[in-house]
Amino acid sequence: MTPAPSLAAVVVTHNRLAKLKTVLTALQNQTRAPDRVYVVDNASCDGTDAFLTKFCADTPRFTHLRLPGNIGGAGGFHAGTRRAYDDGHDLIWLSDDDAYPAPNAIEILETALHDFEAKNQFRPAFACSMVKWTDGSICEMNVPTPVWDWPRFFTPETAQFLIASCSFVSVLIPRSSFDSFGFPIKDYFIWYDDVEFTQLIAQGAPGIFCPESIAVHDIPENKGVNFTRVNSENIWKFRYGARNEASARWRNHGWASVAIYLRGAFHQMRAGRVPWRLRLQVFTAIGRGLFFKPEIDHPNGAQWHDKPHLFRLLHERAPMLAETLKYHREARMRSQMTAKHRFQPLPLNTDTPDWPDQPRDLSKDPAVLIGFHWLAVGGAEKLAFQTVNWALEMGLRVFITTEHPGPHPLANTLPRTERLTILHEPLTPRAASNLVARENIVLTYNHHCGPLYRALPALKAHHPKVLNVDAIHIIEHRNGGFPRESAVWDHFLDARCVISNELKTFFETHTGSGEKTHLGRLLDAKEPKPLNIRAEKPELRIAFVGRMTHQKRPLLMPEIMEKLPKCKFEIVGEGPYRTPLERIIARRGLSARVHFHPAHTDISALLSRCDVLLMPSANEGLALVGFEAIEQGCVPIATDVGAQSELIPRALLVPARPKDTVRAMVEIVKHLHRDAGFAREMENALHKNYRKLAAEPSAETVSRDLFRQALPRAGNA
Repeated sequence: MTPAPSLAAVVVTHNRLAKLKTVLTALQNQTRAPDRVYVVDNASCDGTDAFLTKFCADTPRFTHLRLPGNIGGAGGFHAGTRRAYDDGHDLIWLSDDDAYPAPNAIEILETALHDFEAKNQFRPAFACSMVKWTDGSICEMNVPTPVWDWPRFFTPETAQFLIASCSFVSVLIPRSSFDSFGFPIKDYFIWYDDVEFTQLIAQGAPGIFCPESIAVHDIPENKGVNFTRVNSENIWKFRYGARNEASARWRNHGWASVAIYLRGAFHQMRAGRVPWRLRLQVFTAIGRGLFFKPEIDHPNGAQWHDKPHLFRLLHERAPMLAETLKYHREARMRSQMTAKHRFQPLPLNTDTPDWPDQPRDLSKDPAVLIGFHWLAVGGAEKLAFQTVNWALEMGLRVFITTEHPGPHPLANTLPRTERLTILHEPLTPRAASNLVARENIVLTYNHHCGPLYRALPALKAHHPKVLNVDAIHIIEHRNGGFPRESAVWDHFLDARCVISNELKTFFETHTGSGEKTHLGRLLDAKEPKPLNIRAEKPELRIAFVGRMTHQKRPLLMPEIMEKLPKCKFEIVGEGPYRTPLERIIARRGLSARVHFHPAHTDISALLSRCDVLLMPSANEGLALVGFEAIEQGCVPIATDVGAQSELIPRALLVPARPKDTVRAMVEIVKHLHRDAGFAREMENALHKNYRKLAAEPSAETVSRDLFRQALPRAGNA
């Protein structure tokens, strides 16, 4: 069963304590209580800090985020959404400190998002409430902007309307919108941050307006925002708004859009008889907007809409051509990898800066330091999460460090125990050495964490008895990636865990130290189920599971879909390529046969309902989802890359050249469906390979043995 999505609420406040208390009470009374409420305090000086400190201490679901200075509503919403995203929440509800949601407001929005996607096969960018003023009339400043075909999905039973933008007053945004477009722009300070952000995320799919979800906006007067209302008291807000909108228009639409905006401002201020000294301030702010280029913060760096226009156009209009060009470029990189990048291990040199050794605290229980790339979905991350559990089960305390400060969508899946600590400060060599001494760390276990590699010389110099272990999952052909880094630091490592024979051979070749490289299969041995595919099925169900990145090549899926018209497709994953994938599918009229699932989906349950799993990746290690597919009776078909041949029979492997990948995958699917004998043959081959790998040492066995080796060092490391 797919777990219920995790929902967070973000409320930004500044010096409105009395109204904030009403908001907090309204959130406590929700029929769909948020799993976490982040109250972002913009350096209030009216007693808000003291109140929230006590309130959040007494109310565990509420978190107080105190900012060091007032960075405006825009900065507050950026900080709140970033924190909620990094903590792994699937849905994020935003609102002001003077807006009171009705008891069922959030529940209606969440239900509307889920039901709309299930019924119409595409996910809205957001869902917003009907915002009313204190007298029950519509709140003029919070009226959403409709799209041209706003009533397209309206029915008397489901009163939902398509919209292009809304305010940050009771709006629910799925995690995927932040994945694809980043976070609200913090440098806007105030005004237009909400409209700009919701317009941006609605590029992929519009939002929905849910009039049955009600929020009351407790503002002094019920007036809309337009330039006829500029006066000396509010000019400072209009200056921010004019600058921000001009900047967004210039960035997204060019000079013509700015000219239209300037003309509208001119005529509105003339109609409102705004004094010329104030008009000039507005015109100056619009001019400043042309040179105002705020930074857009993305979870994983630059996202789809930040890529060059030609790049996006090529991928969305000619995905096969784009993938073919990248295939040839990467083939050239692979041929040049060993010539361009050195894999020779560094000499063992323990000379480090002369800092004083910190006394080792042997009174504490022994601990391990585990390095993650980030707390997210992935093969390396899966082993890292399991390593945490195995260490805790063996009585070790655990400290976690990450290479990236965020996002950490799976941070909330870690065990809740005082014996586990996540380090939030960057791991420098000196900090690592001091941590080992202070916390009696006996083993480090690295899962693709660069700072932990760079701390190895200091650890070897100051703590030579500490066991340093590395885990590697995939050979990266662009620059050698983490396998190269592991090879370079080979003399500073005591052991290495790899999940495939391909990697074991790689390290024996490049380091000559095969004795320290241990093969540990990353699977929990189960009895594979019979294949789900049957000739008598009128249609097949095909799955694609993986991050929406170039490596997984999701843009090949529409090509396959068009050639398999009697199949339905289940797509799981988030990332920058999800936006173009959804657009291509919609443009080609394939949406009725495609269902998108969030990243937290129960993969095993999904695969048990599917007949085939397609893995058209440009590069892989030994994909863990292949094991899950075999366990659930789903046939994995993959490109012949990495170590996939150790699990998948040759008859189910296809060439990596994009055109050949599509052609061969379509042929194999059709062959499996029409030829029961071939399906039985593949079932036997898959089960044979699975059982062979399951009989080999597991990553758990290797890791627990290493923990046992490290434990005697607790007293003398």
